Amino acid sequence: MSTYENENTNTHTQSEKKPSNKKLSKRPNIFIILCLIAAITGCIMFSFIFNITDIVVEGNETIDANIIKIQSKLVTGENILKANTAKARENILKNPIIDTVTIKRVFPGTIKITIAECKKIAYIKFASNALAIDKKGKILEVMPLNQASDLPVFSGVTLNDTTPGETISSHDNQEGIDTIKELIDHLSKTELTGEISTISIDKYNNVTLTLKNEMTVIFGKGNLEYKVAYLEVAYPSDLSHKSGGRFDLSDPNKVILTG
Repeated sequence: MSTYENENTNTHTQSEKKPSNKKLSKRPNIFIILCLIAAITGCIMFSFIFNITDIVVEGNETIDANIIKIQSKLVTGENILKANTAKARENILKNPIIDTVTIKRVFPGTIKITIAECKKIAYIKFASNALAIDKKGKILEVMPLNQASDLPVFSGVTLNDTTPGETISSHDNQEGIDTIKELIDHLSKTELTGEISTISIDKYNNVTLTLKNEMTVIFGKGNLEYKVAYLEVAYPSDLSHKSGGRFDLSDPNKVILTG
């Protein structure tokens, strides 16, 4: 009986030791893998083969690629893994014209910067200047008013800040700012922006447009999406060939065209 028990005990002891031996056999393998990873990383970090040799800029339309490279503060000759791409992205986004930035490492030695620029959709009159804005109301640049002739120029709203990169706002008439943002959102979906000279917003937030053919278009207040859509349909057939006149859309149920 004791002999059986001893044999049984030995069998259990041996079976219990086997997993332990397997675990021990795995440890050298893990150590070797870690050493290989460290060696490869070290080779990349300290080998001139992985130094940045080229910085490529894609997606730029109005901004020179060299300006983007300078603003990124990335330099050739630096190790590609040591390059701080997050900081470079942050630096580029300080440019008010830039909307989005993506930076990728392309081994062995190329950094690819892909940008998307903000699209200028309108201007806001400010003294003798014009502030170019995108469809989100972001101020892109400041220019002389007489150079702002390609897109609509808003007037009638006083802004808090006119610094490029800031979003338009007003202590005096935030409703007017909201009206501007709504209008440019609707207009950006049409072909009308190139046909409008000015858009005036009075203290009651009534909207009046002047077209490039000198026709006055009365939007009044509210229901702007419908009025923009109506104007988009009416302009080619009924308004584009006219010079001067008045198109009253303030009451969509009673549209009046005179002149």
